[in-house]
Amino acid sequence: MGKKTFNVAELGRVRLTTSIAEVASAYGFRELPVNFAHADRVRALRPIHEDPFDRLLVAQAFTEDLALVTRDRAFGRYGVKVVWG
Repeated sequence: MGKKTFNVAELGRVRLTTSIAEVASAYGFRELPVNFAHADRVRALRPIHEDPFDRLLVAQAFTEDLALVTRDRAFGRYGVKVVWG
């Protein structure tokens, strides 16, 4: 039997009464598509996070000169800007 996965809402971490797109837009967030520069940057990262999605977020933050909004302190070990960590 495969491992069960959960989305953030199922875990009770986020309770939204509207769409994620509407909430993110209201707070000034924008979508960030994955591009080849992000993929190249992932390859250069130290293996601090085993989760490939987390590593992609770090690569995007570096490439786009952005800060990550997270409570996961491991992200800071990459040297990327972290907010709320």
